[in-house]
Amino acid sequence: MVSDAHFLESRRRGLHRWLTLVCRHPTICHDALVAFFLTDHGPDIQHRIRDIFRRAPDEFMTSDLAATAKNLLPADHGEIASSREQIRSLVQVIGKLKLLAEADIERQNSYAKDSEDFAAQLKILSASSIGQIFGSQWTSMQKGFTALSRELYSLSNKSQQNANVEQITVCERLALLLDVLISHKDLCERLEKGLAHDHQQALAKMLSLKKRKIQGVIRGTDTESVEQLEAKMLTQESVISNMELRSDFSLYCVHMETQLVYAYLETLSSILNSLVSLRIRSHSELADIWKQVQPVIQEYLPIEYGVVNGKA
Repeated sequence: MVSDAHFLESRRRGLHRWLTLVCRHPTICHDALVAFFLTDHGPDIQHRIRDIFRRAPDEFMTSDLAATAKNLLPADHGEIASSREQIRSLVQVIGKLKLLAEADIERQNSYAKDSEDFAAQLKILSASSIGQIFGSQWTSMQKGFTALSRELYSLSNKSQQNANVEQITVCERLALLLDVLISHKDLCERLEKGLAHDHQQALAKMLSLKKRKIQGVIRGTDTESVEQLEAKMLTQESVISNMELRSDFSLYCVHMETQLVYAYLETLSSILNSLVSLRIRSHSELADIWKQVQPVIQEYLPIEYGVVNGKA
């Protein structure tokens, strides 16, 4: 429905990064739902996938580690919180690096466009009939305009090619790393707002029930009411126990996701190496083209035809 090429390309790259992260994830890549999504060829997949996996149990119910996750957590829970804060700060840094990389690619594309426009104007000059008035000197200059135009088109193409390569090998990899960091940040926020919040509500309800029981005993409430309250308390204790297990398992998952983030952070070294290598190659290639321009200028556009040091 959207015809804007830049928007569509941005969406395509985003989808590519998302699929990359999903398929590289050590747990999610083995999920039956993911396999179905990537391999099914039937119609109406959005409806069938919902029907097929509607009652599928969550990871907590199927994991062998759910009951013992607490024993797998670091002894110092402050380490998890510290890593969480560090990753949140990295979102800002990597995000800024990505913006700078995108700005540089934009400059390269702009340079390519300007070189192309410059070449187009020279081509117009080379076809101008003004030489009929000014004679052989202008005719010679027009040959120079033609040759120079070809070199500038070459310069434009090379700059565009370098920008495309840098987009893939630097900017997209920074974007992938940023996606990982933002996903981790969102995961921690969902944990804090979701499971942790539910756990606190369950604890508050349990305390309220205990308080009511004590007050009932003091006031001499009938035995049946006390028994009903005790049954509710047992049910609530079971809910809290299950919530604690889920909380421990969620913390363990976050801990493992943090290790995954650190693994992705190691790619930053490779990304920066690629950036330096690309810049060296790019500047070298563009310099070679400009060196080819110089003899063309000297042959067809000698300085005595123009102005030297402000004097005709």
